[in-house]
Amino acid sequence: MASGRRGVQSVLGQRRRESPWVVCLMALLGVVVCCQFGRRAPAAMDLSRLAEPQPVSARGKSQQAATPVTILGPWTGPTLESFWAVVQPYARRKQIAVDYESTADVEAVLAGRIEEGTAPDVAILPGVALVRRYAPSGQIVPLRQWLDVGELAARYPPGWLELTSVGGEAYGLLFRAVNQSLVWYSPSQFQRWRWAVPASWDELVGLSERIAACGFAPWALGLRGRVADGQAGTDWIENILLRTAGPQVYDQWVRHEIPWTHPAVAQAFRTWGQIVGRPRHLWGGVGGALASLPAEAALALFQDLPGAYLCLSDSAAQPLIAQHVPQQAGGKDYDYFQLPPLVPGTGAPVVAGADVLVVLHATPEAVALVAYLTSAEAQTLWVQRGGFIALGADVDFAAYPDPLSRRAAEQLLGSRSLRFDASAQMPLEVERAFCSAVCQFVADPAQLDSILRSVEEVAKAAYAAAAKP
Repeated sequence: MASGRRGVQSVLGQRRRESPWVVCLMALLGVVVCCQFGRRAPAAMDLSRLAEPQPVSARGKSQQAATPVTILGPWTGPTLESFWAVVQPYARRKQIAVDYESTADVEAVLAGRIEEGTAPDVAILPGVALVRRYAPSGQIVPLRQWLDVGELAARYPPGWLELTSVGGEAYGLLFRAVNQSLVWYSPSQFQRWRWAVPASWDELVGLSERIAACGFAPWALGLRGRVADGQAGTDWIENILLRTAGPQVYDQWVRHEIPWTHPAVAQAFRTWGQIVGRPRHLWGGVGGALASLPAEAALALFQDLPGAYLCLSDSAAQPLIAQHVPQQAGGKDYDYFQLPPLVPGTGAPVVAGADVLVVLHATPEAVALVAYLTSAEAQTLWVQRGGFIALGADVDFAAYPDPLSRRAAEQLLGSRSLRFDASAQMPLEVERAFCSAVCQFVADPAQLDSILRSVEEVAKAAYAAAAKP
């Protein structure tokens, strides 16, 4: 992103040196081009507030040098700001030090730290697969050594504690849940163009075609990832498969009890193709989708001249949008609707994600800090900042600061067809192959059969290796 910001700064510098007449002419030509071609290429955005930070810390007021609690995780931007807002009062109250290091690739950095004997006290994992990697070797401390696991299980959605369990032993705390079944849009733009929020998949496809007929790109899609390209596309496939094949088939797919070449999986991709298989439906076309970050895609909807009008993104997008377009109001200028059902007469299931907190060194300070983070006190503070759905603690829905946050939490926690993010449960090799598959499919939907065969070959080897004692 640094190079992107330099590019923006360079362009601005050039425009300052140009005459007003040249600027006006360039602006007029830009309007003509947009009207002529009806689709705007993704523009560089200032996402400097999402840049990778250096290791940072919050320290209490003790006169003695405190042994810090070291944390490694992926959080940046508004998420990291909220983390510090929640932790700093605790650090001052308990007079402890908290050192946090952010990295895009937790998997690689954590593996290196463990190998060299400098593992952090606490790690924030982006999925549950790493728990299964490190728990059997004793690298992660079981929750029962410092937490009432039974009480925790009763407060989680059914079956969720098992996601971070190995051999019947729970090792990870699911934390900072997000609703991944939300389509963001601008109510004011919908009102302006007299578009209606779709109630079914067919209506959603029809709306896409109607927007495209106006000369606009309906969808913003950002497939470029911080670690692996394509992660945003996996959310689409998971939501569609859950809606078309149902929870049981979804679970079989996650456990590799059905192959990637199964008709239900192929149908999920083909259904998605009704959206992404038409390049004019994508902001910047196929190239724009492959080159854009998910954050850029979400923000494209809320520019002065919107790049697109729909974007599938999770509930954590809300504080990002609020931070970058503070002049716009939630519920009026930005809002979301649930991705509609695909089977008539059925409800809209919810796919959810969450980070996983694990303790590698059970120092008194580390254990106490993690216990605090999972408490109702800490989670209420975070909930009030937005983009956060509480798990494992009794946080009243009234604590959510606005209707959008509250609705996302109610949909997730109240869903009868709630499922955890599929890719985050799969072996890491399969997750990466899945991410690659969605990028390949967007680039060339006609190659779907060979794409799925390639993922299946990876899955066969990965699940067989995971099954070995």
